[in-house]
Amino acid sequence: MSNALMVFVALAWVLCVPAAAAEQPQAVPAPDDDEPAVVRAEVHGVALEPGTNAPVVVLTTPDKSRYLPIFVGESEAAAIWRYLNKVRAPRPMTHDLLSDVIEKLGGTVRKVTVTELKDGVYYAGIEISIGGKTVTIDARPSDSIALALKTGAEVYVAKRVMDEAGRLPPAPEEPPEENGKEDDEEIQIPTDVPKAI
Repeated sequence: MSNALMVFVALAWVLCVPAAAAEQPQAVPAPDDDEPAVVRAEVHGVALEPGTNAPVVVLTTPDKSRYLPIFVGESEAAAIWRYLNKVRAPRPMTHDLLSDVIEKLGGTVRKVTVTELKDGVYYAGIEISIGGKTVTIDARPSDSIALALKTGAEVYVAKRVMDEAGRLPPAPEEPPEENGKEDDEEIQIPTDVPKAI
């Protein structure tokens, strides 16, 4: 069975089961001292790790004060690049299919969240509203981010993940040239990023 078909069957089953079976409580740690459990993130872009040319998707906080690099597979990196640059594939790709299935079943992707970093592997969840209920589906961050870009859903990162793996932007070595261009496109990818796919 192809990956796309398995995704379709699994999603159809999850979205069509009775609400009592589909609605599973999700353990969310209580925020400490009224701090939010998650932070909003933006997809800065896709880059290549120096030396290996492995694709990395870069998430940033809206104020660009921290960034989170996550290694992804080549096909997922290509999908994320396509959605960022509004390039349509000639035929629906996996994330297009998933988005269409969710929509045709009456669902809406509300948000995706990078939830955990465990043993060098990132985890994420896709939150879908359907029939007045909300379900959260476990997913890889790469697929979650691609689906968020496809559907216009917001992206979040658990605060503890950003605190643990988030990076500060490198300090400029010399003043930027005054050519009217933003200098935030040049985030350097460190070589010690967890190899999470």
